[in-house]
Amino acid sequence: MFFMGLFITVTSIVLYSIVHRLPFNPFLGFRIGYSYLSRDLWVKLNKVAALVFMFVGLVTTVLSVIIADEVIVLEVFLGLIIVSLVVLINYSSKAAELELMKIPEHREVGKVEVLTPFYPSIAHIVITLVPYVLGITFIALNAHSLPDSVAIHFTSSGAPDRFMPKTQALILMTFTPTFVIGLTLFFYYLGVKKPEIYYRPWLRGKLRIFVTFIYTFLSLTSPLASIAMVDTVWFNIYGEHLTLLTHLMMALIIVIIAQIIYFIAYITKHYLKYKSQTRII
Repeated sequence: MFFMGLFITVTSIVLYSIVHRLPFNPFLGFRIGYSYLSRDLWVKLNKVAALVFMFVGLVTTVLSVIIADEVIVLEVFLGLIIVSLVVLINYSSKAAELELMKIPEHREVGKVEVLTPFYPSIAHIVITLVPYVLGITFIALNAHSLPDSVAIHFTSSGAPDRFMPKTQALILMTFTPTFVIGLTLFFYYLGVKKPEIYYRPWLRGKLRIFVTFIYTFLSLTSPLASIAMVDTVWFNIYGEHLTLLTHLMMALIIVIIAQIIYFIAYITKHYLKYKSQTRII
């Protein structure tokens, strides 16, 4: 966690330093939909986000030095990430409302489109919730069978290379999928209540496809976390990995990677087209 905190701190400092020279883009900066409303708002929101995450990075770095229990540091770090996102989204929404009041009615460039809610499909919800419920139930039913020292990390060959006391391991194995599913449901909620956060000017008319990409990525990541925890419990009880779960995890990873590659190519294509037709500010 020390290096994670340090990385976030350094990248936040870099973002704060270069934001005045950073144009609208789909890959660098605080890319919430509201930030594309105007150049001034883009700079303002990115500077605020850089300061917020600089704080998160510094706190994580310091805690990783003074607290030996990495589970506690991880929980604090993830909690700070969630709180930071909530604060930044609310701040961005209010800042965008004030910015809209400054834009003349005849000016169309840069306005955020009026968007309808992006509801997740039933498939997204099922894929997100069912593995989580089954996984947490499995962990709860088999917690008593875990050894006092629990293997919580494995090499590429499947051999355990890191252990943790039982109580800490159980906290980690329940907290990890709960955090992932919580983050997934949070983004579903935002898509319904604050769909403007997904706005991208180079995806006019195609935002629903963009949001579906995000929902699908999140809905696949959620069961991956749950399956990984179930496999960890199984290994610690029976001394071997479940072949079916291992193959399922590998399949999910391959699908997620393929989706990310396609997603990046799709966004890049439309961004370059937009850039060629519009003066990027």
